[in-house]
Amino acid sequence: MRYRWRMRTPIPVAAILLGGFVLLAVSAPGHAQDIVGLEDCSRAQGADKKLGCLQSNVQYLHGLIRKTDAAAQARAREAAAQIAAANAKAEQLAAEVARLKAALDKLEKKQPAK
Repeated sequence: MRYRWRMRTPIPVAAILLGGFVLLAVSAPGHAQDIVGLEDCSRAQGADKKLGCLQSNVQYLHGLIRKTDAAAQARAREAAAQIAAANAKAEQLAAEVARLKAALDKLEKKQPAK
């Protein structure tokens, strides 16, 4: 009699994830916002209120972009300054190496051959 050994696979991971998402969706107390600071404009009543809500969200996002851009530019300027300082130090070290090589060559020429 031949036995086939087959590994039984547990519940597929996708089924577990799907079940978890369904459980989270059902148990969630309310509609969550994706970005902190934005208003949920779908609940506003009337076109004027929805338009005002959307404009408020656009202004908030523009401000966030400006703030993030300013921070990124400051980091870029700081990095450029550090790179310039490192390049200046590398040039100093290269000049020092050249000076030391010249001094070594001068000493080798003075020393008599054995």
